[in-house]
Amino acid sequence: MCHIGRKGNMVGKPLGPVRNGIQKYENRNFRRGYAYLVHVKGEPMKYSFERKEDAEAYRDELKRKRRLGVLVNAKKAEETVLERGEQWLKNSEVHTAPSTHRKYESTWRNHVAPRWGDIPIGGVLNSDVQAWVTELSARYSGGTVRDILSVLRRILNTAVKDRILPWNPCDDITLPKVKVAKEHRYLTMGELLALADAADRRKNKYGTLVLTMGTTGMRFSEVRALRVKNIDFRECRIRVCENAVPDTGGVNVDTPKNGETRIVPFPKRLLLDRLKAKCSGKSEDDLVFERPGALNDGAALTSDDYMRDPDPNDGWLVYAARDAGLERLTSHDLRHTAVSLAISSGANIKVVQRIAGHKSATMTLDRYADLFPIDLGDLAERLDDMAFRTNPVPTAGELLG
Repeated sequence: MCHIGRKGNMVGKPLGPVRNGIQKYENRNFRRGYAYLVHVKGEPMKYSFERKEDAEAYRDELKRKRRLGVLVNAKKAEETVLERGEQWLKNSEVHTAPSTHRKYESTWRNHVAPRWGDIPIGGVLNSDVQAWVTELSARYSGGTVRDILSVLRRILNTAVKDRILPWNPCDDITLPKVKVAKEHRYLTMGELLALADAADRRKNKYGTLVLTMGTTGMRFSEVRALRVKNIDFRECRIRVCENAVPDTGGVNVDTPKNGETRIVPFPKRLLLDRLKAKCSGKSEDDLVFERPGALNDGAALTSDDYMRDPDPNDGWLVYAARDAGLERLTSHDLRHTAVSLAISSGANIKVVQRIAGHKSATMTLDRYADLFPIDLGDLAERLDDMAFRTNPVPTAGELLG
């Protein structure tokens, strides 16, 4: 009795048990009347090894490739990008901020799914991804193209982790250049005070808001969400634990940008009385900086209670900067100013990191490298000065007389 194996091999009855993935079986195609097959769980059987040594070598190579993650599971690779993408999107809803998830969903629906949805994940080729990116680059900015590619990369990366794909075909793609961000704008303390004074002359008196952002480093979305209960007036500290971002559905309130709560200090003489005045008569859940005319009931806040971003062309910040004799600036420039003032005051990098709300000091150093004035030449001179103050040594010129 025999049956037809893969590729038409005449496979007879087994001549022994499967041991370590190797089995001996009858096969009339070979002069000795038997051969060996390899069966590694999860992979197709491989027949017709005349020598046991060859079967073992194939089995070992198969296992080695699996350990390295370079073996493609052909059956699972037939799953479409649409199937895997929908599952990835569902998972991301749990693990990302709502605003980020909405961005992912929009990118997936508008750009990734229409192009790749029907393609098996094993059929996504690096060259095809490159051609797609090149096409996108003709229509969108470099940053937008990178965001679109990022969604496809994240989806396919789940297949790499499942060892369905040996590597991600979205890697090693030539990307368009991203427009260089504008230089950071930093105000001196004098300019910040002048801006706050000018902002206080506006109808709704924004001076306290300007000083809070310009000395604590809080983002406008964080200041917008600040509640009375998060200010420690005794220690002069603010607990930054919420972030309010306007979107099409109103205002989305979530954790800060990096998902972590932080404590930032504020200057006592400059801000304590001002912040107390802003909080006077409010309950602990009320907003410190509410939208003009808002009800501001902390127990039931609505999108109408939260401040709007200053209009970059016709908002209160534009006119306050003009009245203070300053060039036009944005609310984010006040955040940069807080970092600048902290560094110039001598704060160590970990304090600056906390003020900026960055995940690491490395990020802070990279983002604000221009604020650290010591370059290589300055460092060498300072080391010289330090050495000669410690142990003065005559120079070569002095030795020569």
